[in-house]
Amino acid sequence: MAKSPILGLFESADHAADAGDALKAAGVPQTDYDFLTDTPYPEGAFGERYESHRLYIFPFVGAIIGLTVGILLTSMTQMAYPLVQGGKPILSLPPMAVVTYESTMLTAIIFTI
Repeated sequence: MAKSPILGLFESADHAADAGDALKAAGVPQTDYDFLTDTPYPEGAFGERYESHRLYIFPFVGAIIGLTVGILLTSMTQMAYPLVQGGKPILSLPPMAVVTYESTMLTAIIFTI
């Protein structure tokens, strides 16, 4: 059977939410209807389903790669060109933290795009 679209116009969001509840009570699957609005409402305000996604994985993987690259870059640079002055340690953590943070954010943003 062919599906045909139906447009419903409501005066308020409460009336639209009531219509969505009535559709759900009538046994209409949630994949067969959708709410369109020009006003931003929070997710789930009209009783629509939650759509799962895995988009958070890309920035997380990028951040892990950036963290690894940042730590390796700074530690290997300090080990390759040791500047020992006054008995200070070769691997200094405060400068490493800045470069590591920046590389983590950079790769997380690149992986997000």
